Formats: sequence, structure tokens, C-alpha cells
Amino acid sequence: MNILIVYDYLSGILEGGSDRILYEHSKRLKERGHTLKILTTGEKESYENDFFNKDIEIFRSRVSDSRFLRFFQTLWGTRKIFDQLTKDAKFDAINFHQPLSALPVLYHKKSKDLLTVYTFHSPWHLEYEIENDSASILRGLNSLLRKRAERFCLNRCDKIVVLSEYSSNMLIDIHGIDKDKISLIPGGIDTEKFRPASSKAEVRKELSLPLDKFIIFSIRSLRRRTGLVELISASRRILQKDDNTLLVISGGGPRRKEVEDLVEKSGLKSKVILTGFVPADMLPLYYQASDLFVMPTQKLEGFGLALLEALSSGLPVLATPVDAIPEVLSGLDKRCLFEDITEKSMAKGMEEVIADNEIRRKVTDKARTYVIARYSWNNIINRLERVFLG
Repeated sequence: MNILIVYDYLSGILEGGSDRILYEHSKRLKERGHTLKILTTGEKESYENDFFNKDIEIFRSRVSDSRFLRFFQTLWGTRKIFDQLTKDAKFDAINFHQPLSALPVLYHKKSKDLLTVYTFHSPWHLEYEIENDSASILRGLNSLLRKRAERFCLNRCDKIVVLSEYSSNMLIDIHGIDKDKISLIPGGIDTEKFRPASSKAEVRKELSLPLDKFIIFSIRSLRRRTGLVELISASRRILQKDDNTLLVISGGGPRRKEVEDLVEKSGLKSKVILTGFVPADMLPLYYQASDLFVMPTQKLEGFGLALLEALSSGLPVLATPVDAIPEVLSGLDKRCLFEDITEKSMAKGMEEVIADNEIRRKVTDKARTYVIARYSWNNIINRLERVFLG
């Protein structure tokens, strides 16, 4: 098949979970012999991974740093490039990942005769509301416009792919989508890339991490919903009384200053390492170097790809019982879930796991086997391909 992927903004660093899902879907569909092109926005970039540099064509419309201007530039630029692409090539299907870039394509007459598939990551209007929590008329209007735009795109598409039952239920409840239109295909994991280290000490040396510390690791976008502020607060007592424990947080985002200020205010500068964004080729090393992975999400977790990365690396995990997280961990061990999302619950859960080698060993022993059986890409890509082939 000749597939056009339409994506709002694809950066060179493949930072978020949706970027990594796009990368894996594209790479593995191409390995199956399908032809792919990506239509997105932004400056021409050099990608970390050679796949996007050499193996797939990317067509971009340029956009401003201004959010206001970017909205209209995305609509206009995406339509213009789509019009040109459909003159030069015949597509069999279009795969959308976000509503803004999907709008001008779905309004275009040339999309009406093509199979349209929407990969749903998260509700656009709820993401906006969480990060902009001050009540105002403008906020309400922005949220409503996002919701209406997304609903239009979802209704116009032939098929919708979701990563979890939680996301499927959201589509039905929020947008009234027919369940028969939805295909549940979870995220997957490259189990060769994410695997236990042969020598944890050597990995720590490479990352300049101490050899004698118990390392708690979390990788999250620095946003309100991801719970990093709560994680730092929950870890405060553990870190202050135990000199052998270290918290390492990776990721970038708009709340970095808030997180840095909290670390300093809590007197934890020597106990918390903020690495910033970690390149894709270095990320497996941080899992391999760690003793425990924590996902402290407070709201809106549509899947939790980092949980698979940690488990595939043989790492015990703890996570809040939010949204799709219990689905991912339900078949592994109930002790992987905190009692709730509060700082008190997280602190209690971490203290118990740090103190009990047996709990960590039991989860570690079956973590990788669990992921390979349920979430290896070889199994999942078959299901994705069937969505396009019908």
C-alpha cells in the first residue's frame, strides 16, 4: 500500500510517546513492503535515527513559533502540500495522528476516496484544559473548538486505532464514536533495544552515575499531568533520610523551571538528577542503570509506553493506578500499582519496594517475559497492518 501519514509536528529528537509510536509504526509498515510518506510541519531537521533521514520522505510546511500564527499556518500549509502530493502520487490510505493537521486534509475533496485511519493518542481539548487550568471565557472557547475539531476528524475517518481500552471508552463517552469503528492495538516495545544490562556497573560508569546508590528512575514530559512534582515531594522523606538513594528524572517540557525550583527548595539538589531530554540511543542505558522505575501520572495516561521500556529492561516498576496504566500492568503483579495518586501513597509504595529485595526480584524475574508475550512489535504490527488492508 501507499500510505500518507499526517502528523502535526515531528521534531528531530522524537521526544514524546506519540513520536515513538509513529516511528515504530512507520518503520515496521515499511519493513512489510508498504510505501510511506509523512506530511508534517516545522523546519527541516536531522533526525536521531537514520530511518527518518534515509528511509522515508518527509514533507513539511513551515510554521512560526507563535501559537496563534502556527494554527493558521498548519491549516494552510498542510492543505497546500497535500494538494501537491496527490498530484504527484496516488495514495491508498491516509493515517492521521492529531486533529489540527487532519482538518485541512479531511476537508479536501481528494481525501474522500481514500481509506482514512486515525491513530488516537489523547483528547486534544483535555490536554489543553489540564495545562491551562485557570478558568476563563477564552479557555472555555479554546477547549470547545479543540473538542469540535477532533470530533469532526474522528467521525470523518473510516477507522480509529487506540492504544488502550481506556482510550476506546473515552472516544465513546466524549465523542459518541461507534465502538465497531475502533481497533484496540496497544503500543509495543523493541525488546532487543530495551534489555537488561550485562553489567550495570559499566552502564553507570558510562552515564557518570554513582555505582553504590539505589537509583529510582522516571522519564516523563515535564507537564502538570505527568506527576513529577508529586514524585519529588513523595521522594523527599526517602531521599533525606537515606544517603544511598538517588532520584533520576529525564525529559523536557514547559514545567522544567517549576521542577528545578522544587528540587532546590526541598534541599535535594545532591539527591535528584534532572538529565533533561535523553536521546533515543541513550535512553536504554538509563533503564539498565536503574533499580526501580516510577510512573507518577496524575491524569490522562492513554497507554504508558515507558512502562514497557522499563519492564523489557528487566526493571521493577511502580505506577499510579490512573487510566490505562492498570491495563498494562494487570497481568504482571498488583504490587506494581500504588494505592492511589497521592504523595503519601507513592512514598509508602517506594519505601516498601526499596526495603524488600524479594518484591523487586519477583517482578524482575517475570517482567521481560511478560512484555515479550504481550507487547513485542512483531505481534502488534500484524494487527495494525490488518487495519489498513481490511
